Amino acid sequence: MASQLKQTAQVTRVAFFGFVTAIILYIVGSQILGFTLAYLDSIRPKKQIPPTVGFGKLPRPNFRAFKLVGDFPPIELDNATGDLPTIPGKIEVYPVVEPKSTYLSLDKAKDLSKRLGFTSTPQSLSSSIYYWEEDNKTLKMNIYTQNFVMDTDLSKIVIPIGELPRAQAIAADAKMILSEKGLLSGTYKDGEVKYSLATVENGQIVKTQAAADSSLVIVNFFRTLKNLEDKADTEYQPIVPTDPTQGNIRLMAYSPKNNLEPVRIVYNNWELDKENAETYPLKPITTAWTEVTSGTAIVASLLNKTTMSLEPPTDVSLGKVFIRKIYLAYFDDEDLQKYLQPIYVFDGEGNDPQGTTYSVTFYVHAVDPAWVEQ
Repeated sequence: MASQLKQTAQVTRVAFFGFVTAIILYIVGSQILGFTLAYLDSIRPKKQIPPTVGFGKLPRPNFRAFKLVGDFPPIELDNATGDLPTIPGKIEVYPVVEPKSTYLSLDKAKDLSKRLGFTSTPQSLSSSIYYWEEDNKTLKMNIYTQNFVMDTDLSKIVIPIGELPRAQAIAADAKMILSEKGLLSGTYKDGEVKYSLATVENGQIVKTQAAADSSLVIVNFFRTLKNLEDKADTEYQPIVPTDPTQGNIRLMAYSPKNNLEPVRIVYNNWELDKENAETYPLKPITTAWTEVTSGTAIVASLLNKTTMSLEPPTDVSLGKVFIRKIYLAYFDDEDLQKYLQPIYVFDGEGNDPQGTTYSVTFYVHAVDPAWVEQ
């Protein structure tokens, strides 16, 4: 009997250790198999999904350009890596929602004019453009798009110097002005806000450096495709206006009572349809670089870095231009465009013959030419 029990115990031990060994081998084998499959998947070429190109051929962007005088300057790449960036092969193109005219368009425009402080009867300049004038202010609006320019005769108001809000509050105060008037929404709500200080000097508005010397603030609003509801790892390319230094929504304000009061608002906003994008192939970055170096790219911005004047420079001749930054972005026109399209942006610097330094920005349409209207 004792011999039988001993034999049973031995069989039980062998079975137990065999079971444990089998579990260990299963776990180890699963891990090895998993690592092997993951490695094979990592080296296996990914199946490329072709661009959808659902809008057909795209219209060319309506670029505006600065003109350089004299011979086109030589261009040299002078960024951190010394190489052109790696660019994806395709990107989304977003349709712009075209505003519709309705019998309520004028009523809605009048409601907006009241929120801007205009209560008089407007003049009709055309079927779509209306004009208001009250005291020292004017308002010109497209009643279908509700895009407008509001302006103030600065010679008829007292503008205190050194009374602007603290720097930390300027962006928030400017956003509040637009928000209270129902003008801050959509892609501008979460976008970047940049401002610069200015004053009136001999009837001209000039930039200033110190708040104590400033009587005006110029605020530019830039929109973004990313909003607070997007995942943290969701990436979108930046959106750049016709002039990368100026937002399509911008205001100028002074501070008569320790708070901002707008004296000028330029408002150009087009709703984007993010849900119905189509993907399009991009031209190689090397091709875009050739357009820059050959002088066929658009000079989108030319800024004298030494002057305080806000007037755009003219008759500028540059020596060698050094490109410091290259990136993919979207072009956002002030005028109505059918689509928000990708462009390559090349930022750099160059000097004129007198040694004055200018910042220069080039734009190149990034869509593969095979998908662009001729």
